[in-house]
Amino acid sequence: RSTASLYRTKSTEVYDYHHVIEERPSNLLLDLRQDFIKRQGDNFRVLSYNILADQNLTRHDTGETLYPYCPDKVLERSRRLPLVLYEILMYKADIICLQEVDHSNYMHLFEPLLTSETYNYQGFYSCKGGTREGCALFWSLDTFEETMDFQELVLRDEFDKLLLPNHGVNGGNYRCPLSDWNKGIQDVRALLRNHDELRSILTQRLGHVVQTARLIPRRRRRSN
Repeated sequence: RSTASLYRTKSTEVYDYHHVIEERPSNLLLDLRQDFIKRQGDNFRVLSYNILADQNLTRHDTGETLYPYCPDKVLERSRRLPLVLYEILMYKADIICLQEVDHSNYMHLFEPLLTSETYNYQGFYSCKGGTREGCALFWSLDTFEETMDFQELVLRDEFDKLLLPNHGVNGGNYRCPLSDWNKGIQDVRALLRNHDELRSILTQRLGHVVQTARLIPRRRRRSN
């Protein structure tokens, strides 16, 4: 499969691959993809993929590879990303959830490509604190209405808020017995206050983010 061609959308260069990679590796499960992803009724399809950020290929302190059992050429961006994109697009998912997305790859590859007229997705990116990688969430505009009702939650900030006296009390919009909710908040708050190391990890070093979007289905569904 040649990756020498240049993909352009709206006069913006998306990515320029100069290498030639071998045919897609044979995989029985992938070869049967069309059999197990056929749509049933009005269900929608969700794809979640950890695509391995470039910065996570090696140890940050020593530069030693974290994947010594993999040949270097297998880990090269010019080989990995075309195969990742092939996988993502072949599933024709209504919702795409990606983890370990390099910010540069999102800005110059995933976002311009997936939001182009050809694929017609909408999405947004959330960077994990203190890193150059994060999560990307896309939804098909053939399946869902366009929306601006989306947000991100940085988990360490949310744990930090739990230490405030009245944060989370009275349940907010959560549908559960108020007494159970308040007791749960108090238990978590006590756990954080009584365990210094746990509190330090959850409020200072935890890098996870949560992405949410309120999606309204369209009447017409995309074809398989």
